[in-house]
Amino acid sequence: MTEREALREEFKDKEYKYGYVEGHTDLRIALQLKLLRTKRGLTQKRLAELVGTQQPGVARVEDVNYRGWTVETLKIYARALGVNLVVKFVTDEEILDDMEAFDRELQEVQGSSSHKTPEAEMQGVRHKSFSPLDLKPVSPPPQKDKE
Repeated sequence: MTEREALREEFKDKEYKYGYVEGHTDLRIALQLKLLRTKRGLTQKRLAELVGTQQPGVARVEDVNYRGWTVETLKIYARALGVNLVVKFVTDEEILDDMEAFDRELQEVQGSSSHKTPEAEMQGVRHKSFSPLDLKPVSPPPQKDKE
């Protein structure tokens, strides 16, 4: 059974699927922001100035475990980095395609660099290879009681 087939099977559990995909999304956003910033030669401090925040705010959105960003915040970062933000709804097969493409992109980045990859730097671990397909689902945030 391939990884993709195994995920298709796991995705039959809806809570697992949504947690897994949300974790992938968080990871992808953090890594893209980090890669874009470093490709443009910007420090976290300089990017913070461009987006109107302080350095810890940039560090927070570059953290793969951070889930507090909004579409509006990402639009501000996109403009500061000179890119466009696209948000879309996708099917299970499309997200699997996206995960595989992202895995290939990460491998290319890792292959072209002799130093720590962004995800390794953020987690403080050197990775020889990394696959978003290795992600484990994240728990949804607790629901607040409505008063």
